[in-house]
Amino acid sequence: PSPPARPLPTACRVRGTMAAADDSPAVCWFLYSSTPTNASVESMQSRVRGILAALKVKTTDVDGANAENKTQRSEFWAISGKRAVYPQVFVQAKGETKFVGDGEDIVLANDDGILEGQLADAPRVEADA
Repeated sequence: PSPPARPLPTACRVRGTMAAADDSPAVCWFLYSSTPTNASVESMQSRVRGILAALKVKTTDVDGANAENKTQRSEFWAISGKRAVYPQVFVQAKGETKFVGDGEDIVLANDDGILEGQLADAPRVEADA
């Protein structure tokens, strides 16, 4: 028999106050820390960046360690329910902001082949002409 299905991560949870206009351009937010607490956080941030780049997802970075980003960081944490966890990925599209996952969620979803579907609304990097 096949192994039991892994429960889906908290992906695509919608909470918080980061509503956007329905017609505003989609954004894929990459919440990271420029001062990671340890090497494993730094490694995971790099790994997730690589996965998103391979999927040609265009990200907009938000440094959670920068005091100027405190309000936005807090809104992201309210949506994800995960405070001081880096990295985290969100997609803002069609008037709402969805939590796609933290680093572990992103790696697992990619390994399971479902991440691209979870990022369907994310903007893509333009192909070179």
